Amino acid sequence: MHDSASTAVFNVDASPEGVRDGLQRIRRFLDDSGVHQDMCGTAEIVLAEALNNVAEHAYELRGIGDVIVTLLVEPDGIQIDIVDFGLALPGLDLPRGKRPSLHHPKGALPEGGFGWFLIRSQTDALRYHRDDGRNHLYMHLTNEAG
Repeated sequence: MHDSASTAVFNVDASPEGVRDGLQRIRRFLDDSGVHQDMCGTAEIVLAEALNNVAEHAYELRGIGDVIVTLLVEPDGIQIDIVDFGLALPGLDLPRGKRPSLHHPKGALPEGGFGWFLIRSQTDALRYHRDDGRNHLYMHLTNEAG
């Protein structure tokens, strides 16, 4: 990564197509910011899980809704702030994200349930709060090579 910080703000539509487009734009920014490919991949996975959760749950797959993603790339890692105007998380708390059981017959693994476990396992800071009708999700990824 570069020695200096770089920041970008992305408006993402809360739809499958909007999330894909947003992830492509974010990946270009990370590449242009000199972020190592492994870190880019981790950020992309975490963002895909978080943004798809917003589209599916906060906006209930209506295909409409704005999500604002702010990235701050620093020498030691990436700060990610996601703000949406959808429904609050149940209990105003992040899901626990327990490791799903892998003890299923071959080909019968559950389709969902991995997202929050994956997000929690790849971030070293994760916070959520709701303020004035907005959900705020903060994540930090540490650059191991930084």
